[in-house]
Amino acid sequence: MNPGSSSVANGFAGSSFYGEKPLGSAEKGTLDKQQTPISIHLAKTSRNGERWYENRHENHIYPSVTSILRETMPRGNRYVLWRWRRDKRRELGDDGLEKLRESILGRGIALHKMIEVYFQTGAVDVTSSCGGAVSPYWRSVEPLLEEISRPLALESTAVHPHLHYAGTFDCIAFYRWGEPS
Repeated sequence: MNPGSSSVANGFAGSSFYGEKPLGSAEKGTLDKQQTPISIHLAKTSRNGERWYENRHENHIYPSVTSILRETMPRGNRYVLWRWRRDKRRELGDDGLEKLRESILGRGIALHKMIEVYFQTGAVDVTSSCGGAVSPYWRSVEPLLEEISRPLALESTAVHPHLHYAGTFDCIAFYRWGEPS
């Protein structure tokens, strides 16, 4: 695909990763979220506890990548997760298990937000997020983030035009000054 072209990029609907002008520069803190070309507007919805994406303009609902992976998970992996939940429920009770789940999800959301802020501003306050509970996770990804030279899109939704599923990219960026990863 030539830089600046539109339509399908690596099999996903939306604009090219490159657009007419690059997002950001070689320096961190220059990403303009409003310019993210890969993002399309889909409403996230839930059906039977699974995430789906809804394109209200086309009146179409797409399963999420997460839902597809969950449904196609090998039986052994599914059993391990079921056993972990069962054991945690016995240990913590239903309310405790729900609090644990919310805590884990909260840390994941906070880490994603920290990474987004890092690429938008070039800095992040590790101690303020979740009372510092995200700090170990941040330290584990920080060396990798320093290798990313130019983010092109963060937390951007895309739809596969032929297989009809949707998902959210965490980050599309140049890694070690190479091609988008």
